[in-house]
Amino acid sequence: MRSLLLRALAWTLLTILLGGAAGRYGLQLRNQQIAREVVVTLMDLGLDERLVELESEPPGTRQALLDRFPPQMVRRMTLMDRAELPTEDFARTTIDERPVWTEPRALYVELSGEQVLRIEGALGLYVADDDPRQWVLPFVLMLAILSSAAIVWPVARRLRVLSRASAEVAAGNLSVRVNDNGSDAIGELARQFDRMTGAIETQTREREAFFHSVAHELGTPLSRMGLVLEMLEHAETAGDRARRMSQLEREVDDLEALTAELLRWAAEDRNRAVEPERIDALDVVRDLVAREPDDALDVVVEGDGSPVLWVDPEGFRRATDNVLRNARRYASERVRVRVIDGPDEVELTIEDDGPGIAPADRTRIFEPFARVDESRDRSTGGKGLGLAIVSRILDRHGGRVRVTGSTALGGAAFVLSWPKGGDDETL
Repeated sequence: MRSLLLRALAWTLLTILLGGAAGRYGLQLRNQQIAREVVVTLMDLGLDERLVELESEPPGTRQALLDRFPPQMVRRMTLMDRAELPTEDFARTTIDERPVWTEPRALYVELSGEQVLRIEGALGLYVADDDPRQWVLPFVLMLAILSSAAIVWPVARRLRVLSRASAEVAAGNLSVRVNDNGSDAIGELARQFDRMTGAIETQTREREAFFHSVAHELGTPLSRMGLVLEMLEHAETAGDRARRMSQLEREVDDLEALTAELLRWAAEDRNRAVEPERIDALDVVRDLVAREPDDALDVVVEGDGSPVLWVDPEGFRRATDNVLRNARRYASERVRVRVIDGPDEVELTIEDDGPGIAPADRTRIFEPFARVDESRDRSTGGKGLGLAIVSRILDRHGGRVRVTGSTALGGAAFVLSWPKGGDDETL
């Protein structure tokens, strides 16, 4: 930013100097043009004949002839030697091969015999080199530059704040905010920056918490496996060793299931873009229910028509299946699935007659590895990522998922709201 201001200052000074030089040069050209026009006009009015008359007389008798000229001419004309001609602030031109010099208040026409005729008051429009009007153009340029600087300086200051904030973010300080409330493009950029850093800070905290949870979840089966191995080492009978081996196999299966669910979570975390396809939501739900029949449960699908969605088919199936499995796992006798076709979205409600979810846990249940009350904790199945994956899929589609109590069945009711989208959209 400092180099930018120095360059702007240097450019201002250079512009003033160039403007002054251009102004002086332009005034010189203008003065020459004015002198030429004045002399030509005077020639047309008879000055040429008067000059011929003066030059026909010897230099010593010219004054007497000049005194006989008309009074209005005599009052403005003076004979002087060539050596007395001023040398400064002159513009020189040539009219009909006759040298003419000009100054602010008079012009000088050269005569033979080293004499000059001075004509006063002939250049009313003449601008002298020392006339302040020659600095009008540089002044206007300087004023324009200063006005630009008055605009550029706040912009440079705000950009400097953004630059410093970016450097702090690069150094790891994710809590920095610009807090620029301007309504222009820089203000919008600052707000986007603040939203970006806020999102990164939130994601960083969530990832740190997630990795702590992963370490804990992996550590639990590994600790149990270590204990089983130690007990297996001290087993004294074949039956005891068989029981320990069976326990070890269960722990390995549990670890494999957790690893598979972590991989699915990583895939959802990585795949942000959605390439939508047309699906019939009711047909997909019925297919998922029929694919895994359960004689112990009464699973009912309710819905009319053909509710069309433009979604990621795999994402829709996975989210619906995760919630459906969750309901089957905790239901006592009955699960009900309702598909409601709305004007802008399709609402999918999955209810069960299980123990339900306490109101205090209805938000936490969508967090990775969230632990709820014992009636619905992971000891009854699952690794705590299924509902978190559901929330992630709905977020990617611009939808939402929530859980309430089922008034009809008495258990939990999961409501998945899917935007309908369109065939020309990439979500």
